Amino acid sequence: MDIGELAHQTVALLTPCLPYLVSFGDKAVEGVAKGIGEDVWKQAKTLWARIAPSVENKPAAAEAAEDLAKSPSDADTQTVFKVQIRKILEQDPALAAELKNFFRDAGQSGMTIQAIGKGSVAAHTISGSTISTGDQYAAPTTGKLPPTTT
Repeated sequence: MDIGELAHQTVALLTPCLPYLVSFGDKAVEGVAKGIGEDVWKQAKTLWARIAPSVENKPAAAEAAEDLAKSPSDADTQTVFKVQIRKILEQDPALAAELKNFFRDAGQSGMTIQAIGKGSVAAHTISGSTISTGDQYAAPTTGKLPPTTT
């Protein structure tokens, strides 16, 4: 798994949990695990505990995390945070290796990643693919598909 994919997986796991992790830190929030899944919450807390010091020591990354915590369904804030995570991992190969092992182990434990929010996509690993959420096409109400153009 390359650094870009590690950054992507990190953001995918943290996004639904970040509002709680940033706001409350280590304090468990009652009911969060029920809403997003106990396994996801546990994995996100573990991952955040490991990367939070690096994020907090980089002002741009800290700001990106705060912005994502405020607007977790905003694709632009997800992208900004992912870029910051990628930069952190590029500067810290040991952390990148830890995250690679973390995601390998999480995948073997049967962890699931949930898609939360309009147009969200959930996957463990996506590489070299185009993902369509269906938002760009409205089905006709006449029951006939329009002719395709190429």
